[in-house]
Amino acid sequence: MWKEILYVGAGSFIGGGLRYIVSVLIKYTGGFPWATLGVNIAGCLIIGVLWSGLSRIPSGAANMNLLLSVGF
Repeated sequence: MWKEILYVGAGSFIGGGLRYIVSVLIKYTGGFPWATLGVNIAGCLIIGVLWSGLSRIPSGAANMNLLLSVGF
């Protein structure tokens, strides 16, 4: 169980940092948070592609799914 928690935590660490960088690059001017919407939509698309690709790999796919889709 601890190994899975570390995978999710590592993915969260990397994903959180990247979301912050995107929000800094796309300046928030007090209107609609476009950076957040863009990151969430892109993340959903990437998760779908990764999930379908990683589900076909039998060994280690569960850990990579945790790292990339749940954490990142």
